[in-house]
Amino acid sequence: MSPYILLLVLAFLYTLFAKYYLSGGWQFLNLRIDNIQDTLFATLIFTLLGTLTIVAIRAKRKNFETLKWLTSLVSLYLLFGIIQKIFFQAIVTSTINNLIENTNIVVISSGLFFALFHWGWGSKSIRFGILSFIAGVVWAILFLKSPNILLLGASHAVLAGFYYSLVYEGNILQKKFTKTN
Repeated sequence: MSPYILLLVLAFLYTLFAKYYLSGGWQFLNLRIDNIQDTLFATLIFTLLGTLTIVAIRAKRKNFETLKWLTSLVSLYLLFGIIQKIFFQAIVTSTINNLIENTNIVVISSGLFFALFHWGWGSKSIRFGILSFIAGVVWAILFLKSPNILLLGASHAVLAGFYYSLVYEGNILQKKFTKTN
């Protein structure tokens, strides 16, 4: 594990337990299924439009089997998506929302934070930054409307899977999980 990844994991755990301590329990995680119907349609439409956008801007043809790759990425990103939604929505968006009464500022701030984090993972593409910002804004809106980390995490998994299998140049799994000299 690289020092950067270790630092991120430690920062995430610190923030998670600080939020737990300050809120008095785990309910802030919003790992619920009772409110899925509140934003299910909007989340599905956003995920479908996002997927179509990603397909429309796809880059060079990959030298691997796309369907198998996509399935692997969506499965992996289901866990990463839920973890990221815990951090970005249950912790960041809800905390900003508790501090600032202006929903527009909360949503824009959350979207910017999401985009800056994702840009920090080595993407040099303006397009990726804009797509990350738009996704961060939409997920913040959906979270504020009906807090549900599971639904938003699944949406993140689908969009990340399509992006990394169709647009991202190279093999993201190989880049993230193999050591380079």
